[in-house]
Amino acid sequence: MIFRQCAIVAAISVFYAGAGASLPQERPNEQALTFWAYRAVCTTPTYSYEKVHAMIKNMKEGDNDSRLLAAPKFRAMPFKEKFTYTMLNYENSTQNCDGPMITNKDRERIYTHLPDAYGDAGRWSKQQEAFLHENRTKVIGLLRQSIKPTSRVGLNFKNAIQELDAWELTPDLIAKYRRDQRDVDILATLVIVMRDLKFRPFITSSVFKASFGKDDSIKSFIPATATNRSRILKWASDFYRAKHGR
Repeated sequence: MIFRQCAIVAAISVFYAGAGASLPQERPNEQALTFWAYRAVCTTPTYSYEKVHAMIKNMKEGDNDSRLLAAPKFRAMPFKEKFTYTMLNYENSTQNCDGPMITNKDRERIYTHLPDAYGDAGRWSKQQEAFLHENRTKVIGLLRQSIKPTSRVGLNFKNAIQELDAWELTPDLIAKYRRDQRDVDILATLVIVMRDLKFRPFITSSVFKASFGKDDSIKSFIPATATNRSRILKWASDFYRAKHGR
């Protein structure tokens, strides 16, 4: 399994290189930028990677810098190739000019919204979202197969888990987090899925109310204290058992 820096890293570098004194917050230090680079790692699926990578590289940009594969060609792709393509190329450009907001305290925070893996490069198109949802069980199976032998869960995979509310992967995420307890975005992914599927013990908690209140935004976070990390893991384990045993 190959890990690559998502395009969001380039966006971060350009944003801060040109921002100068106009930034609304303190300039991030080297440790903060290193941590963001760590967060921005994406997982490259191995299924027909060379073929899919070459195809993406040769695609022409359309409106708003999007790279959209014609529907007949997309439908004709074999399933695993389509999975690799979807994980590597977010077809719709977001054109978000604000750039990611990075602080020197990010390592102390569990954000309640994940960044898009490819930043301004885009988000999934309607045909890609339809592929993910119409093949939910098979996609989750490939995500699990791809995650199991690796040391990381890439940001693009986290985006897919969020998109599908893939609660079935809860044990896989917990196991990866416990390897070194560094990837707090795994905890963020668990939090988002529990929120979306309205797991009552979590959404009635003080942690939920403090982080998903009326001021909820991309800046909202849960303090990454040892207590909060343990509580999230406990909620996630209970959540999985409740879903799996229903």
